[in-house]
Amino acid sequence: IIFSFIFLSVSLHSEMENGLRGISIFAAGIFAGAATALSVISVPALQQQQNYPEDFWTHFKTMYPRAKAVQGCLAIISGTTAVASAVIGSKAQDPPCWAMIASGTAMLAMWPYTVFAMYPTNNTIMEKEGYPKVTTDTERDQLARKWDALHWVRTAASLGAFGLMLYSTLCMRK
Repeated sequence: IIFSFIFLSVSLHSEMENGLRGISIFAAGIFAGAATALSVISVPALQQQQNYPEDFWTHFKTMYPRAKAVQGCLAIISGTTAVASAVIGSKAQDPPCWAMIASGTAMLAMWPYTVFAMYPTNNTIMEKEGYPKVTTDTERDQLARKWDALHWVRTAASLGAFGLMLYSTLCMRK
């Protein structure tokens, strides 16, 4: 009975770690894919439109509320499950453990980065009260390009975190 209990405990422990790892990789992959699509496809396409930067601003105002909810949830889910899988599963000295902690931390860091670095720009584009009013196309262009540069940081960080999660999983399988 004791042997069965120990075996079941170890088995469930391993299944929980694998489940959390799978969730973290899935959420990070969706986040990174969406961020990459925006940075590589949508923003450059909008910049080539005849009515740029007005088209960017119109698109941003419809896209941002949706993306904010989805990307925020994905960052939290991916980050917390990555760290939890490392805490539950690996030995502290193992590279897969540290890779999952680092990638989970990178995903969780999306929240403070977005709040402190991007919200002022986002809120200005959304024309929220208390933020500067932007009236000329030159100002709109500058702000759109600033947002694009800020967003590239999120894109690169999420791609790095996703890659590190995959690396960690491959190292764990050896």
